[in-house]
Order: sequence, then structure tokens, then C-alpha cells
Amino acid sequence: GTKADFVGVKIGDVNLDSDPSRRASRSAKTLTLYAEDKALQAGARTKMTLDAKALSEFEGFQFTLEVNQQNLKIVNVSLSDESTLRAENLNVSSIENGWMTVSWHNENAIPASVGIVLEVEAQEDVRLSEAMTINSAYTTAEAYRLDGSIANVAVGFESNASAFELMQNTPNPFAEETMIAFRLDEATQATVTVYDVTGKTIKSMEIDGIKGLNSIQFDRPDLVEGVLYYKLQTDKNSAVKKMILLD
Repeated sequence: GTKADFVGVKIGDVNLDSDPSRRASRSAKTLTLYAEDKALQAGARTKMTLDAKALSEFEGFQFTLEVNQQNLKIVNVSLSDESTLRAENLNVSSIENGWMTVSWHNENAIPASVGIVLEVEAQEDVRLSEAMTINSAYTTAEAYRLDGSIANVAVGFESNASAFELMQNTPNPFAEETMIAFRLDEATQATVTVYDVTGKTIKSMEIDGIKGLNSIQFDRPDLVEGVLYYKLQTDKNSAVKKMILLD
């Protein structure tokens, strides 16, 4: 079951993606973690809370949270009163190096809330959304759905910016993983689909998009080498860009 996978991942089994039986149970649905976007001036401190959309569909999740240390520093990490997480779900031993990992399993299927509170300090003028990512750098970013499938983790920053925009993936070209970011002018279901030059769909992900900046990581095992296109689609808008996966 997924519980054993969860433990296996935590103790550092990095080859899970190459197991075809696991990849077959990948879900198109993603777990969206989000926070309010803020613009900070150099030296300013703020507290931000990371929460999740549709958490009731999941029995566990894990991810790496990383900040760009040139412009943002993690000062302190705590949990909100509503959070279902406990201190042992957070590994904050490396926040001085700009990263932390989170892994949580809902033992009793109780209604859950993430509620990770980060106190951060701007090292220069910066927006939170420009300086913080959720990725797989130290702990693979994935979530465990109640149906047994494994989902990716997306991150969003809520803001009042009213534009629909698909951004160029970073890095590009890429060899292992890449981040695709996009802005939505309203909270809505969004689908990001990657396809090859013949138009064949390679990978598709559904995201509970938030108004503001959203982003999702795509990993090499899910894709094919060469020139790829990625399309962002909502019920009102769509946009396409090109990216290159190196061989």
C-alpha cells in the first residue's frame, strides 16, 4: 500500500521513479499548496502560512521547500493552531541553508490542515513568489491520494494581479527537472499538458489553480527527450510554449 511507499521514500529510496508499477499509478491530479504573495523591502520580516487545497483527497504528502538565499532568509518555522502536522513532520535543520523538508501521513483520516507558518526576512527587495519554490531537491515532492495513486505537488502564491500568463519554464533547456509557472486571473481548474512535435500527449496534470502565481515541476522520467510543447488550459484561456529536454 501507499503507507509502505511513504516510509520507503522517507528513508531515501531515490530510484522509485524508475519502477514502472509505481509510475503506472501516477495521478493527473495535483496537491496545490499556497500562500499569500507579498512584496517585501530589504530587511523587512513577515510571517506567511502555507496551506493546501482539497487536502481531504490525500492521505499524505512530502516535499522540499527552498528559498533563494540571495533575497530571502527563513528565520523561523512553526505550525498554526489549526495545523494537523506535528513538529516531527518538519525537518528544519537546514533552514540556515535556505531549505527544509516536510513529510506527513494522515494516520486516522481526520480532516487535515497544513498550516506551516514561515517567518522570513528579505535580504533585498523581493516578492515571496520570486524567492520560494517547492521542489524535489532533498525530498521528492509528491502526495498520496486516498485511491492509492501518487500525485505531484504544485505551489501557488495568491495575489490580486489580474492577468492570464504562461511563463517560460526554468531551467530551459533542462536535463532532469523543470519548473513551469503561470498566472491566473481567477481561482480555477487548470490543466498543464506536455506534448511532442507530432502533437502526442506525453504528460498532463490538473491543478486547483489560485488567483495569482502558480507553478508545477515536471521530471525527466515523465517526459521524452527533444523539443516539447506545453499548454496551459482553463475553461476561458489557453497558452502554449516550447521547451527542450536534453538527451
